[in-house]
Amino acid sequence: MVRMRSAFPGNGFEETEALSGILDLLAERRKVDFSGFRPSVVSREISHRMELCRCQKIDEYRTLLENDSGEIDNLLDSLTIGVSEFFRDPLVFTILSKIAIPSMLENKASKKDYLIRVWSAGCSSGEEAYSIAILIAEALRKRTEPFRFLVFGTDIEEKDLNLAREGRYPPERLGMVPLCFLSRYFHGKNGSYRVDEGLRGTTRFSRHNLLSMEPATPAESVYGAFDIILCCNVLVYMTPKIQEEVFERLDRALKPGGFLVLGEAEEVPAQHAAWYDTVCRHCRVYRKI
Repeated sequence: MVRMRSAFPGNGFEETEALSGILDLLAERRKVDFSGFRPSVVSREISHRMELCRCQKIDEYRTLLENDSGEIDNLLDSLTIGVSEFFRDPLVFTILSKIAIPSMLENKASKKDYLIRVWSAGCSSGEEAYSIAILIAEALRKRTEPFRFLVFGTDIEEKDLNLAREGRYPPERLGMVPLCFLSRYFHGKNGSYRVDEGLRGTTRFSRHNLLSMEPATPAESVYGAFDIILCCNVLVYMTPKIQEEVFERLDRALKPGGFLVLGEAEEVPAQHAAWYDTVCRHCRVYRKI
């Protein structure tokens, strides 16, 4: 969630030049391109870091970034901050569990297509990816077909991805996990819970920038053709033009009949609306026609 803060001081030209320089620095030092983010989002986070670093002018802050790799990482963390929790939106995961996943399994079983592929784009520290993996694993417990599934989680922040690969979380992140899932898919030890090894084996986490032209999908996935794509609260930070470009990539990666999950403040662009059915009008779950 973006924090509301005052814009950094300076006239418009100075701000634009300084902002461009900071974005160039992030691209050069950390290989992350934020040029497609809404300027208001970027400027608010920079303003926050300036306050914490006691920088009065943006040029002063840019100089600090050039000489302090730690502050570059702090700014990157601020820009990529994600609020992550297992089963964070109960309604969305209920729709997936009761409608989307059963429908997907019936459709794939009728075609004898037993490989399920899911992409959690902007997965942060992995809670979303593991949540959908749990729901699929639960659904498969009731079926006899030889289904296999893989969930690909991607993000631009390597630190979060390392946490996702480890799969170890504090209790406060698991507040929405039903007790039956907690006992079946987690092991508690030393005040934390780790995702079961079998479930971790169904997930792959890798660095991927949705703003990058190549590759359009996670490198580890080899190719697109996903049955479910979750891209929640990612598009909202981007400019309308970049939103359209990113959605085009998501659309190409999603199979006909596949399900797309967006954040509560996001929706399928108007030019694509004819090709998507709304599964539930109270949440942003869509089915590609």
